[in-house]
Amino acid sequence: MSDREIHVYVEVQIRTIAMDFWASLEHKIFYKYNKTIPKRLVNELKEAAESASALDYKMESIHKEVTNIKAAQEEEESLRTLNWNNETFKLPTGLLQSILSSEK
Repeated sequence: MSDREIHVYVEVQIRTIAMDFWASLEHKIFYKYNKTIPKRLVNELKEAAESASALDYKMESIHKEVTNIKAAQEEEESLRTLNWNNETFKLPTGLLQSILSSEK
């Protein structure tokens, strides 16, 4: 147990799975070849890093699209719902279409 509190600086790394896999592989290769990596492996690692980055961006894009679709569905569902006196009622789609078309 410590009798005092000491503030220290730390570094936190947040990686995607693809980044972590690439870094682990790069580390293994770097030490296997005694810090002198063959040019072919350097090129393949660079290509793998670019692929991992592209995959991360693609997955983020898909995630955002799915999130937007879910939010739109939830908003649409909330428009079909009427809360009154602590009770929830689903409004028929035909009624909503009729109301919306009469407002035009």
